Amino acid sequence: MSSMREPEITARWARPDGLTARALSPGGGFLGECFENGFAVIRELPSFRELRRRKVTRGAVGIAVSPCGSRFATFYSPVGVRVYEVESGRECWSATRLGVGLRQPLTPVQTLDERHAVFVDGARELLVLSSRVFDAPRDPAIREGLFRCDLEDADAPPQRLPLEPPGRIACSGDGRFIMLMRGEECVVWDHARGTAREYRQRWLRVELRADERGIEHVWDPVARRYVDEEWLWYECTTPSHARRCRVHSPAMSRDGSMIAWMRGDLLEFGARRGDDVATIEGVGIRWSRPLALEHGGELVASVERRARQDLWLLALPTREWRALGLERDDPVAALEFDARGRLLIRYSSQVVALVEFT
Repeated sequence: MSSMREPEITARWARPDGLTARALSPGGGFLGECFENGFAVIRELPSFRELRRRKVTRGAVGIAVSPCGSRFATFYSPVGVRVYEVESGRECWSATRLGVGLRQPLTPVQTLDERHAVFVDGARELLVLSSRVFDAPRDPAIREGLFRCDLEDADAPPQRLPLEPPGRIACSGDGRFIMLMRGEECVVWDHARGTAREYRQRWLRVELRADERGIEHVWDPVARRYVDEEWLWYECTTPSHARRCRVHSPAMSRDGSMIAWMRGDLLEFGARRGDDVATIEGVGIRWSRPLALEHGGELVASVERRARQDLWLLALPTREWRALGLERDDPVAALEFDARGRLLIRYSSQVVALVEFT
């Protein structure tokens, strides 16, 4: 008998008038909002109770909230970061020449989401990512890279970490381990030691099954069917061709014990033990961004968008799965598990939904 519970959407919070940005905090305990009138609002989830409403500099295009809910940051285009205390509303740190987010070609405004700015070390530091797509024009006035901001020293300039600018980042709950995607590799930065460890792809243990004609195909244990895209499986699992499949969508459990990412259409995950990943396993399923791991690392959530949009939930120890249909015409922008195992969904329209398991 299956032990995995059924997912169900139990709450939805619509987009309010005048909203310019929304973001879930790491751990899913808080929600940050920015408005056209120059106000920022911090709410507690899932109660949606308002904790702080504060006047900020107008024109904010993004917001980030610390996991503990003690601080929040607002971001401006093309550059500018301001950090505030939630309880007092005091501005405690700012940088006027620091860009945040991903710059797209032919648009002056950057793309910002929960993977481009993260509070770490008990909200004493802020990690911000400034990057661009390959064919976007380079602006010499905008420094690219991953920057560490010391929020306890108002005069300290942002420090660039010795890492290539990744597309997105993920962190453990204490902020010690920072996960980056770089080409075909996963990199985990140990914030305490100041060192980086590369997790190179190994030969994935993908299950092969023969059909009625005796032809071997990749068996998808989640969808329980054969995977027809054999060329994609070959590209993803043959070491000599691995460089052609870039990794994306990093995810890390809150305790830092489990990491996961996407390589092409394959989900890869492994237990991070010591200085290396003990096992890298592949699940052949056509998933897409975003990706989220439950706090203990036993449940992974992602979204598949084709003719419809489905939320997929996979229990890693048992390989059991559940699917939940979502709004078809509103792409999911972010997923985040809270401490009680509930899943928060933020859509591109800035609607937020709560998924519970019954």
